[in-house]
Amino acid sequence: MKCLDKDSPFSVMISFHRLLEFYEEQARSDDEFIAMKARRVLEVQRPYPELREGFTDEQLLDTHADVIEVILRDTFSPALTHNEIKIASIPFEDVIIYATERFKNIVSQAGEGFDLKMRKLGEDNKYIMACAVILKAYYNVNVNFQRPVFYDIPDASTILRHYRVLYNADYLDIYPTDRAVELSAEDIEELLNNFDNPDLWKEKFPPQSWVLKGFGICNMYDATMDNVISDLKTTLIGINSDSEINFVENFQFVICHS
Repeated sequence: MKCLDKDSPFSVMISFHRLLEFYEEQARSDDEFIAMKARRVLEVQRPYPELREGFTDEQLLDTHADVIEVILRDTFSPALTHNEIKIASIPFEDVIIYATERFKNIVSQAGEGFDLKMRKLGEDNKYIMACAVILKAYYNVNVNFQRPVFYDIPDASTILRHYRVLYNADYLDIYPTDRAVELSAEDIEELLNNFDNPDLWKEKFPPQSWVLKGFGICNMYDATMDNVISDLKTTLIGINSDSEINFVENFQFVICHS
């Protein structure tokens, strides 16, 4: 099993098992059109059990691209592919499983050689966010530790635009390995009072001690204006000679795009 980021509490298995289970339910529907369509998806997937059981080799995403497109067709409606900014991916990782045409067009406008990377969260924040996902999914603890996730992509005019990522985890399963630490109520309370102590979180959630199986759906929207306004506020709070230049540049951006 592979962990895409070794400094993570997760080992990752890409899998479509949750979605395939949904199609199995649909295949028993009284609506023959719905049932027939679901049986078709299951038939196309059947020769490739790794798509259900899970895999770690990212090259299989290219090998099985046509089959994966069939599996995701209802999740990524062709009627909306030019409107939605949406991808299937691994949470907090730069692994894109599938994308709408609008997302592909946004990336293509960035030009050749553009390396699509999620904005760095900071390694400690990223680790704690992953742990917070475990607390919510496995321990049913609502964790108030969220950091916005962005893709920063220049447009055709070379203006850097900021796309806020909203995760849907409906197609993910999270479960412990034999390296996982069973947490008590006291452990959880200690963690919730120590978001600034990454060493404690790594002690309670050792690297690669949990399995993340499945994939995530990421819906995005253009949050460029929100980012610029936030930067302006920060600049105004602590303005100096250097930030005056940034202030003018950001102010010009707002004027041009308002």
